[in-house]
Amino acid sequence: MKKTIVKILFALGVFVVLYFLTWWIFISDGPFCTGVNIEKSDWLMFWGSFLAFAGTTFLGCVSYLQTQKANEINEGSVFSPCKWIILIQRMILK
Repeated sequence: MKKTIVKILFALGVFVVLYFLTWWIFISDGPFCTGVNIEKSDWLMFWGSFLAFAGTTFLGCVSYLQTQKANEINEGSVFSPCKWIILIQRMILK
C-alpha cells in the first residue's frame, strides 16, 4: 500500500514537471531553437502524435498481457466450456 502511494506521488510529480517544462518550451521562447522553417506548432504536433503512438502501443501490450493471464486462469477453471462439453459427451456415451 505504501509503495503504491509513493509510485502515484512520483508519477504525479513527473507529470507536473513535464507540464511546466512543456509550457516553458512552447509558450515562451524556451531553450531550444525550432529549426529552419519549423514552427513551435509543428513540434507540438510531432510530440502529440508520438505520445499518441506510444500510448496506443503501451495499451496494446497491457491488453495482450491481460488476455494471456485471463486465458491461463480460465484453462485451470472447472467452469471452462470445453470441460463441460467433454463431461456431457462422456455422460452420453456411457
